[in-house]
Amino acid sequence: MPRTHQPLEEARRQGACAGFAASFRTRYSAVAAEPLPASHVDLILALRRQERERARGADRH
Repeated sequence: MPRTHQPLEEARRQGACAGFAASFRTRYSAVAAEPLPASHVDLILALRRQERERARGADRH
């Protein structure tokens, strides 16, 4: 049986999430506007490639 929440609790949780999202956006908007250095992009692409290869290997076994 799924757990039900009280309407007040649900509204409070949504408000907290919205508040966190707003503070996160204002805090990190300057950082997010900066482009990633090329070395970071290369690292991200390499990690994604490894994840794909690992997932493919898991599918085979």
